[in-house]
Amino acid sequence: MADDGTIDYAALQRENEQLRQDLELERQRATESESRADTLDTQVSQHSQRLHQAQLAQLQAQETAATDAINATQQEIAGLKTQLATLQAEGKFEEAADIQERIGDATARRQQALQAKNYFTEQHKKFSAAPVDPVERFLAENQGSYAKEDMDWIRQNRRYATDATFRNRVIQAHSQALSQRIRQRSPEYYRFLEDAAYMRPAPTPSEAPEAPEAAPTGYAGDEPGEPEIRITQEPEMPQDNGGEAYGRQAERPQPRAAGNGSLRAAIAGAPSRRSVATSGRRTLVELTEGERDTALAIAPHMAPSEVLERGQPAILQWYHGLKYSASAERIRREWAERR
Repeated sequence: MADDGTIDYAALQRENEQLRQDLELERQRATESESRADTLDTQVSQHSQRLHQAQLAQLQAQETAATDAINATQQEIAGLKTQLATLQAEGKFEEAADIQERIGDATARRQQALQAKNYFTEQHKKFSAAPVDPVERFLAENQGSYAKEDMDWIRQNRRYATDATFRNRVIQAHSQALSQRIRQRSPEYYRFLEDAAYMRPAPTPSEAPEAPEAAPTGYAGDEPGEPEIRITQEPEMPQDNGGEAYGRQAERPQPRAAGNGSLRAAIAGAPSRRSVATSGRRTLVELTEGERDTALAIAPHMAPSEVLERGQPAILQWYHGLKYSASAERIRREWAERR
């Protein structure tokens, strides 16, 4: 607010532009973070394949070593039996008894080698049959847990199988999608999962889909208690022509109950010319186009989860309550004092 009590629209617009730049920077950081995670997933997959091949080679070597031990023990037993027969023929019974004991020890070692060979052979067959690709191995280990459509989606989004944090985000998004009555395994459902799993920022106002024109007020829902939204055009900026309109104090909104989120974001846009009113069962929220765009841009980063789950009407109501809170009024006054 300027020294003469008027609202400084230019300053508010500069602050709004700074907020948009901050959000775009956050979008870039999130994209870079996900790109690094995807690169890491590729590296994990490659390492998993190398580890799988190394395990197969190790099992093969252990199986070969057990076979060699069996063959060597059998040759030793055959030689001891020949000595035993000779000693018995010569009547050297004490020496023959020692040979018999050695034959018993060799026989026990041969049995242990046979058991080891059987174990390594079984493990080698198991690892050879297991998929080398970690995603396919994950699906094989969880056979029967996923429908075909889900498995196809997992193959396209490999981090679900290799990244536990990514998988937890998908599981949470699944519950949210069902609570929002998004049909499971529909294109919208999988798109919802991907947006949540990859932590994709909300689209900028230019990317956001237009609201349905089901009602002239801009309100598209019909559930009791949901707000009715009216979107108005931005107020015209006063011109510094020395005329009577310049410097006229704009109508100031009355303080409202404070909401959750960032106060800086709440006061970034130009103020509405009307505040919240009630109409029947619904709350009437009137915002400018700029305020609506700002609300939709900051909500994914600042709004409570219960607000996000209720959709756009709840987000706009949350933003309006935040913008006209007593705390926001106090910050506006502090800005005016600093100018």
